[in-house]
Amino acid sequence: MKEKSVFLKEKNQHTDRKLHWLNCAKAAAIIAVLVDHSLGILYTDINIQVASDYDVSLFILSAGITSYISNSYSKLSWGKAYLKSIKKIFFAYLLCSAICLIIKTQGFDVGIFLEQLIHFSATLPLYFVFLYMQLMLVSRLLYRILEKCPRNKVGYLQEFILFVIVACISAYTSNYTHILDIYSGGGRVLGGTYLMLFYFGMIMAKHEWFVKESTLKSVLIWSVSSVAWFFMWRNFGTIRWTIDVKVPFGEGYDSPSVTLMVFSILTLFAIYGACKILEKNEITRKIVQIGSWLGEHTLYIFMYHLTFLYFWFMPYLEIENMWLKRVVYTSLMIIIPLVIEYIVNYFTIKVKNGIKRVKMKY
Repeated sequence: MKEKSVFLKEKNQHTDRKLHWLNCAKAAAIIAVLVDHSLGILYTDINIQVASDYDVSLFILSAGITSYISNSYSKLSWGKAYLKSIKKIFFAYLLCSAICLIIKTQGFDVGIFLEQLIHFSATLPLYFVFLYMQLMLVSRLLYRILEKCPRNKVGYLQEFILFVIVACISAYTSNYTHILDIYSGGGRVLGGTYLMLFYFGMIMAKHEWFVKESTLKSVLIWSVSSVAWFFMWRNFGTIRWTIDVKVPFGEGYDSPSVTLMVFSILTLFAIYGACKILEKNEITRKIVQIGSWLGEHTLYIFMYHLTFLYFWFMPYLEIENMWLKRVVYTSLMIIIPLVIEYIVNYFTIKVKNGIKRVKMKY
């Protein structure tokens, strides 16, 4: 009950301040996605691409944290909670699949649309939708088990045993399961090793790793994680081929390897520390607030950016100056999806208000 009251208090009274850093992590993840997918277009240095490899893994870590918090105050049944958790992303998925098909083919073939819906293939990033839907299926189950583990040595042992079980499931699903030729972790049962990151995010939330704050804690977390992150980045290939080949989680392309998981965890810690340091000053706090705002609006950017990049910007927006090209392309990959999101939200509110008025009338 203690942890539930802590998260309820955080959700209801201090959400804006407490969760800015987590939204900034999501902003860092979406920027990394844009960088990752721009290789060969906006840059050619493979080291830059490697630095962005934490992208989707960081999203899943964040999802684990928010999922635990959501479950801690939710009074809905499992079915209703699940539908609520996927409703927004699934509606956005339907819309994105239709728009991307129109952009790519200058038409709309119902057969192709339905086929792409089934395979989550209208645009490459849409695999994330099915990955997210699978993780939400087990979210409540993992929460209930963790909730029953006491905060003592026995409970920690139980959590470790559960982690081993999750790791074994992840190893099997990463190597031996395939779903409808869906790309990456979306095509692995329960997301493959993404399930491990999701579970680890829930552990972070349960034990309130980021709740108690102090300047010393923030500086230590930022400095240690940043140095470790930089070391991993500069030695990524060596570390990967030293560790990942010895662990039965696959090569880390369809779902994250051990190296990628550690890299994303270090990124999360570095962002937390940096945000808490920046929040100490009135001026630098604005940077965190901007990052937090962007982090709240990553869904449409994630879904649409690749289609716009390949089917609009590259064919029709030729820019010779590379730095100007980077600024324009990146800005548009963010701005256009945000405009679509706001238009959708505007009409959604209008429809909901119209339905309410009809119900009140009758």
